[in-house]
Amino acid sequence: MAQALNLIRENACKGITVQGVAKAVHISRSLLEKRFRQYVGRSPQVEIRHAQVHRIKQLLAETEHSLAEIAEITGFEHPEYMSVVFKRLTSTTPSAYRRKSKAL
Repeated sequence: MAQALNLIRENACKGITVQGVAKAVHISRSLLEKRFRQYVGRSPQVEIRHAQVHRIKQLLAETEHSLAEIAEITGFEHPEYMSVVFKRLTSTTPSAYRRKSKAL
């Protein structure tokens, strides 16, 4: 699982898929899903999203990139969908997160 986690963290913003992770670590997707839930407590897809959101947070706090630019950098085709995912996982919007991080 450590290899799969590293792969996700390094490639989450490059369009990696759960199937791609399973193939890279030479196990079936169903076994990857089972082991992830057992050892990490969430699915590989949720882990990919968490890694993307972590990068989005960094970019919001450290750059002045637009949401469209951040979406492209972090592997989202549409900034609107990136915002939906971000809010779902952080309970705040990207813009509110940026304002809060700049105020600190």
